Amino acid sequence: MTSDKYAFSEEDIKLFLDETLEMLEVLEEEIIKLEEEGEDRELLQDMFRLAHTVKGCAGTIGHNRMSDLAHSMEDVFSRIRDGELMPDQTLVNILLDTLDALRSLAVEVTPGFQGEKLDIESYLTRLETAASKTAKPSETHETSPIYGISVEFYEDTAMPAVRALQVLQVLGELGTVVDSQPSASQISEGEMTGFNFFAVLEPALSVTLEQISENVSDVPDVDSVECSLDGLDEEICVSEGEITEVNGIEEEDDGSSLGDSRRILGRVSDHAIRVDIDAFDRLVRITSEMTIEQARLVEMQRRLTQSDAFELEVVQGLEQVISQMSRLSTELQEEVMKARMTPLAHLFRRFPRMVRDISTKLGKQVEFIVEGEDTELDRALIDEVADPIIHLLRNSVGHGIEHAEQRLAAGKHETGRVRLAAGYAEDRVIITVEDDGRGIDSRRVRESAVRKGIITQDVAAALSEEEAIDLLFRPGFSTAVEADDVSGRGVGLDIVRSNIEKLGGTVRVKTRPDEGTTFQVSVPLTLAVFRALLVTASGQRFAIPLSGVVEVAQVPVGKVKSIGTGEVIILRGRVLPIFNLNRFATDNAGIERNRKDDLIMVVVRYEDSRVGIIVDSLLGEQEVVIKSLGILSGWVTGFLGASVLGDGRIALILDIARVIEKTLGRGRLQDRL
Repeated sequence: MTSDKYAFSEEDIKLFLDETLEMLEVLEEEIIKLEEEGEDRELLQDMFRLAHTVKGCAGTIGHNRMSDLAHSMEDVFSRIRDGELMPDQTLVNILLDTLDALRSLAVEVTPGFQGEKLDIESYLTRLETAASKTAKPSETHETSPIYGISVEFYEDTAMPAVRALQVLQVLGELGTVVDSQPSASQISEGEMTGFNFFAVLEPALSVTLEQISENVSDVPDVDSVECSLDGLDEEICVSEGEITEVNGIEEEDDGSSLGDSRRILGRVSDHAIRVDIDAFDRLVRITSEMTIEQARLVEMQRRLTQSDAFELEVVQGLEQVISQMSRLSTELQEEVMKARMTPLAHLFRRFPRMVRDISTKLGKQVEFIVEGEDTELDRALIDEVADPIIHLLRNSVGHGIEHAEQRLAAGKHETGRVRLAAGYAEDRVIITVEDDGRGIDSRRVRESAVRKGIITQDVAAALSEEEAIDLLFRPGFSTAVEADDVSGRGVGLDIVRSNIEKLGGTVRVKTRPDEGTTFQVSVPLTLAVFRALLVTASGQRFAIPLSGVVEVAQVPVGKVKSIGTGEVIILRGRVLPIFNLNRFATDNAGIERNRKDDLIMVVVRYEDSRVGIIVDSLLGEQEVVIKSLGILSGWVTGFLGASVLGDGRIALILDIARVIEKTLGRGRLQDRL
């Protein structure tokens, strides 16, 4: 194997990373498509071309290991294209595993990379073994899986070569050892110098991964054994019998899913944004015009400073310049915001692989449907919604979808369906994760909440179906007996909701036992700049995002009615829960019933309902630039951030959903609707 020597500048390497990682993303999509749809000569030709291009790009910068591995993958694609190999599950798993290795190799060229460089020998061995087989369609009635066995010995092992030969002997009793690194002859000749050993095994029909792991672990001085089923990571060799779930909600642990999500997502986004050339031309035109108007402003300033008398012509010219600058500023803002918008396809394209791996691992048949990939979202928000979507998809596949025999017994199709969709709702993006699995049993949710001390038995009995399901979002809630390695990654549904709410979004769940569950995530298109309605309450200024405002109305105070501990008003035949913003701002009491003037009410959306917010006055609409509250955000709730107004004063931007829930309470609100 040739050595690596990266011979290009940081700019060239960045270009290499951007282009190569994008090609690998496309190649991953096409490998999944090849498995689902079978041989397609045009698809295979494109896959061959991509692998060839990756090989060439790697070779150009001197990344010879990556070039060698891509060349070996290219050979496999060539044999599939020529009809000499069948793209069965075994081969597809090897290809996907190789793809992950190519991604790791690409990252090695990043300036300042200090990690351990990937050894590609095991990947080359598996590809060469796969490519050496002749599998015409008529010859593929039975396909033997290929198991990859990685063994690590303790570092104080006195005779690692002897132990490696013992491992080979054990594996030989379980099947046929296709290859090993180092080989048996190399071990015998004393060429094994480290404490790691890898073997490729074609097992007997009755041999399982658990059996392999147990037998190899019995060899003295073995520290760890990592097994892979046709290239699918099975680090703990877990069997489906070890995964226990009650109704689709997994045990929360203390770990973190961050590393796992980054492995799945890879480079969903980085610090670069691709801008369409037409959009770039528009930005150049706008800035050119602004430069001209700036020159006019300088000229106006010169004339004003040199003149002692009032000049109407100068004032009129100044008004024109200000108007023109305002128009150009708005146009520039719109173009910049468009440039920030990124299709969700950049995120969604990573999930078919994840769903495939999980369903294969659990022995489930799952059809994964993706819709609305062209829906655009602010680049910054895509990173923030990624982890919640991963968690919801893991739940759907790992716990929502039943096994084929269970589905058939329930009168369903043996293949479960998981749907990921995105679309617009006014100036918000709605992301839906839906499955046709077992659904969520509200009775078991109540029982689990009582068992964990979250609520009492009496409270549980009084909960409505919707309130019971909402318990899923309580911290520490779970109905699972134990975690599993598919979805027990330390991110509970409470964290999902919390992360989405930080963006000014909402999470809703609809479920029916034995029919399925739907999670709906709603987030704003952007959090950078948006239009807001400015209002006052208790002498303070607040900004209400205009996307959530339905209307503004003046209503007589006499129309306010009391229901329980809250107040409502009837507006055009519709009952609206209301609250005074003063109550939220300063904890003042509710509405003064003896006031003579009409109330100013801002009607806002809350999920599928409407709520009235009573304010002191309206200041009008305005574009606001959101600024973070910094460390204060951890101490207060109900605010998306703050904005500096034209007069230099600060307006707090309300998170309407959180304000309503804090002031009215989710349960009390439902009682009044």
